[in-house]
Amino acid sequence: MNLPRSLASDFLLAFARAEYALKGIQRFCSGAEGESASPNWDRFASKVATALSACSEIDYTVRQLLLAAPPLKEVVRNGIAVFEALPLVGPEGVQLILAVRRARKNVFHGGKVHGERYQGHDQQFVTAALEVRAAMPVTPR
Repeated sequence: MNLPRSLASDFLLAFARAEYALKGIQRFCSGAEGESASPNWDRFASKVATALSACSEIDYTVRQLLLAAPPLKEVVRNGIAVFEALPLVGPEGVQLILAVRRARKNVFHGGKVHGERYQGHDQQFVTAALEVRAAMPVTPR
């Protein structure tokens, strides 16, 4: 993704804090005893979907951007990673979290090589995702 460094670092920090908080809540922490821990985003999304859908802190244009044309998803095709436009599934709150997770993965893993094709679009996704992240009922420990 093509982003100003400060926006990218703010975004990654917000998600690092959210993931840390989720891993500190037993029902949202995945991993076998003694193995690596990871946040259970799917369980969290299903738990907060209704509240997130009704959240007035998420602007209508943010919802439209993330839900109508969500960030591309990185998938494997012919043995290599490519980005594809794939639909989001589930209730609106779940879809919002899925879209935000895609934006986060795209920032973290990079990948899109056609920067001019996405000029400004990545920044809109990240700004929208930060708004949704701020509305999520997860706070750092």
